[in-house]
Amino acid sequence: MGWYTLGMVKRISGAVVVLFSCILLTGCFSTPGSTANCNHRGMDWTGITTVSDTGMATEIGMQSAVRINAFWPPATKGSTGSGVIYKISGRYAWAFTNYHVIYKFAGGVSTNIDVYFYGHEDVTNNYTVQMIGGDIDADIAIIKIDFLSVNGRPDCIRAADLYTGNLCLGERVVAIGNPIGLGLSISSGVISRLNCKVLLDKLDQAENATGTIEMNGLIRTDAAINPGNSGGGLFNIEGKLIGIVSSKLDSTSTVDVVEGFGYAIPISVAITIANSKNATKI
Repeated sequence: MGWYTLGMVKRISGAVVVLFSCILLTGCFSTPGSTANCNHRGMDWTGITTVSDTGMATEIGMQSAVRINAFWPPATKGSTGSGVIYKISGRYAWAFTNYHVIYKFAGGVSTNIDVYFYGHEDVTNNYTVQMIGGDIDADIAIIKIDFLSVNGRPDCIRAADLYTGNLCLGERVVAIGNPIGLGLSISSGVISRLNCKVLLDKLDQAENATGTIEMNGLIRTDAAINPGNSGGGLFNIEGKLIGIVSSKLDSTSTVDVVEGFGYAIPISVAITIANSKNATKI
């Protein structure tokens, strides 16, 4: 696949927004009844045995969504992003996010990370959260959350069901994240291209440095992607996690207005990193 000269690419954490010159921008659902007490939208699950629309995919996917705020000294300097829980065991949960959500060159990996969950976003918390693994070049980080460091595990939290099978052009998807830091929400669209290649500025360098890194195999979607969506999940119509949202085309730097160019890292890449970077095996 050839390169496209479309302008700037933007990794999409909020508040601290990192711009990149590029070519292209950037569990356990068993039965509907098992989520009955987590139904905040009043949906009627009676008699439903399959997920057939984006509303139900959202109801499932939202329960693994994480809203993330990361801070560096001084405390007012921060980054807003998203994450997805992929494993829960006892008092702990493990979640994927983007490396650029919790890392910046000048401050390193944040040691002050706040997380909020589906149905509990207005609850002040002090969960103990730490980054335990990741790959800076792949832009995947893994955080570990200690529920018992506050008041235990919140209601309506579940690990995402991971899907590594074949994907199709035109397949319907939902992106769940924390756009502009205004809280967990969804956008919907389709898979518009597979195996995309982009060129991004490297994360482990000063802001004005010119080193770049090539990322391959990305999923492109026309679902609305905004700053703060970084690290959030891209789910298929069954509510299964297929990718980690990471970047979008910055249309302000192109000659023509361009929309619908959001990118996600395939979940298979995140799984490989979790299994090899001393995090926790899936």
